[in-house]
Amino acid sequence: MSAYNTLSTVMNNQNCLVKALRRQFTEVESFGYPADLVDYVGKVRPQKAQVIVRRKYVGGAANDIGFIKNEKGNFDAIISDYDTHRHGQSWLDSLAETYMEERATELMTENDCELAERTVSASGHITLKYQVNA
Repeated sequence: MSAYNTLSTVMNNQNCLVKALRRQFTEVESFGYPADLVDYVGKVRPQKAQVIVRRKYVGGAANDIGFIKNEKGNFDAIISDYDTHRHGQSWLDSLAETYMEERATELMTENDCELAERTVSASGHITLKYQVNA
């Protein structure tokens, strides 16, 4: 049985986290309460999460990947040792960038703006430009 690691993130909006994960995974589960995580053989783990990517979508012989809100209001990622080779800190950093894009779009939409331009530099830096709806 692989041990699970808890990794801190800056993500604090569940809806935007789910949207960011759905850019990479076919299916993402979102709960209003902590739900069970399952390991690679289908055994329920003691760890729980409010946002879960089930193992069958993570990859062969993978465990569930989960996110649970901590006392500060941010989501902590719960990832097994085995899965950190593909879904470790660099993956989380990339996910956080996608999350920030989703969060910016949500905030701008709430303020009656729409995305006018999205560019990605050679270094991978994303620039978003919004315009106010008339």
